[in-house]
Amino acid sequence: MKRILHICLLMVVLFSLMKNSQAYEYRHSMSYIYFGNTSQYTYYVDRSKNSINEISPSYFDLNEDGSLRLTATVSEEFIRDMHSRGIAVVPFLSNHWNRKVGVAALENRHLLSDQIVSAIEKYNLDGVNIDIENVTESERGLCGFYKAASGEAAWR
Repeated sequence: MKRILHICLLMVVLFSLMKNSQAYEYRHSMSYIYFGNTSQYTYYVDRSKNSINEISPSYFDLNEDGSLRLTATVSEEFIRDMHSRGIAVVPFLSNHWNRKVGVAALENRHLLSDQIVSAIEKYNLDGVNIDIENVTESERGLCGFYKAASGEAAWR
């Protein structure tokens, strides 16, 4: 009986070690890039020494009415370069703590979602990191809209 208990205990320990090693096979590492131009963006990625697999450049801003505004830093060349390195390009969308703009974006969510999907498809982006901040609990019902409002195109 003691021998069976030791064998079972050994199997549990070995199985738990195997399971833990599998959990660490994939590591998601991303970085935001906010300031600079395309050549500086590339420089910053190079300095990471292949340690990131997702980059989130400042390509998307919001207009006062909550619609999408592309920034001047959008670069198809940079996107192709990152993809050739196996790095996903997922720009972030922010209201930069401007409550009025954030609420407008949430209220105009269907238009904004369509604009985001169009930009993702046009520039071959890998998604969007939505960071709308400084809204209150009264907008809570509007915050979970993006998946439903944009349809499956944005979530493939």
